[in-house]
Amino acid sequence: MKYRRVLTHEHLQITTSTNSFRLHQLIHNFFDFQRSPHSTPQMKVKLCIQIIKNRNDQYIYQSLNKNNRIFSFMDTRTVRVTTDLRTNTATARLLEFDESLKERILDFALMRPLYHILGHHGFFHMHASWVSKNNSSILISGPTNSGKSTLAFVLAQHGFQIHCDDDCFVKASNRQIHLMPLPTKMGLKETVLNRHPKLVRNTVKNYLYGDKKRISLKNIPNHRVRDLGEPTRIDILFPKYKIRGNAALKPISKTKGLKKLIGECLCAYPENDSRKMLWTFYSLAQKTRFFELIYNDQHFDQIPAIMDQLDGALKIDIRK
Repeated sequence: MKYRRVLTHEHLQITTSTNSFRLHQLIHNFFDFQRSPHSTPQMKVKLCIQIIKNRNDQYIYQSLNKNNRIFSFMDTRTVRVTTDLRTNTATARLLEFDESLKERILDFALMRPLYHILGHHGFFHMHASWVSKNNSSILISGPTNSGKSTLAFVLAQHGFQIHCDDDCFVKASNRQIHLMPLPTKMGLKETVLNRHPKLVRNTVKNYLYGDKKRISLKNIPNHRVRDLGEPTRIDILFPKYKIRGNAALKPISKTKGLKKLIGECLCAYPENDSRKMLWTFYSLAQKTRFFELIYNDQHFDQIPAIMDQLDGALKIDIRK
């Protein structure tokens, strides 16, 4: 392949290759791996995206075994992806690159095969922003446009580190919970960018994800990227945006928290082991606390003080 990129952090290495410069640029605009670690990542994945010219390409008829999976959307000849779990590789073939479908191309040609491969190794995808401070982690979880990125951005201005904006992977093993981020450029709405005009010139040009503009974490003010480490405590926070009312942090029960987690935040794919996935998130629920944060744009300055209430509650060491 003509264009190749190696993306690495402490736990994960993704090697992407493509024969299309526009796809290569799209991958660059989407991912946000900051640097290569000195240690060797435990997971290595290869993702290949190829623009084909022959509509009757023989790949349409290839046979599969239990280690392979085919993904397709719109019709089988628009995007066709084959994953091989033995080698942790995925190969996507497209007839053409359609700018209006770039988000769906990213989803089907990159993200879903990645979820499939990592899920095979026990890392299951959770729709959440991950921030940490003093070795304690907060997973800000919820459906699209619930305010996860906005809240993570506000906390980054007050000493919190952002590990990932939208995609986190969870693994349960030996009574421990392991988190692995998937670094992507942060998606921020105009209401946030308008409060920080200097951010606008650092956003990715000509690239919108929904109604959000993308920006690298290295350009977030007062934010410094540090090594991950294993968190000693995890809290799960569900943001709830209300136009009127006061900001408030409310604890919720594990039962209610687990229902919200399964109903709103898990990305379940038929390719993954659903029983193992549910057990993973049940184990996570037993090791964490759940909270709901009610806020709106007028409460940005109050949020850090409200979040300090988490330190006043009973701490749970997830390593026990």
